[in-house]
Amino acid sequence: MLKKLRYIESRIDEIVRDQSDASIIRAGDFNQLPNDAVVEHTDLMQIVNQPARGMHVLDRMYESSPTYSVVVRVVQSIDSPK
Repeated sequence: MLKKLRYIESRIDEIVRDQSDASIIRAGDFNQLPNDAVVEHTDLMQIVNQPARGMHVLDRMYESSPTYSVVVRVVQSIDSPK
């Protein structure tokens, strides 16, 4: 886990070093990485706070710029009855 976090952290550091005003958005299935660890290592904020599968937030989006107003809405959980 730590190796993955360090890799993500180094890529973000590289982007910020090359373009200090860059806004970064990372999205995907981060279920193998604890949210607190991702936030700590990347300084990104998680913007998904609703479960997408049952009671679990598996697919996450992180952003670097709190100036964006992003609304993330889970239309229907995979485990929801139809």
